[in-house]
Amino acid sequence: MTNGYCEGGCAEVAEQQAQRQAQMEAQRQRARSQSPSPAPVPMPGPATGPVPVVGAGRAPLRVAR
Repeated sequence: MTNGYCEGGCAEVAEQQAQRQAQMEAQRQRARSQSPSPAPVPMPGPATGPVPVVGAGRAPLRVAR
């Protein structure tokens, strides 16, 4: 390589590198699809049942000024 120009063969090297990367990505995809994924953890849903009322059964507070 002189003055930033390739004397030849650069395109072939770039093509080989692209092919290797594509093969590696294909292998990764296959590994992901074959490996068992962990079971999803169920998220708790909204609470059901009676909602407690804060202060129920108590006398209201008086504010002194």
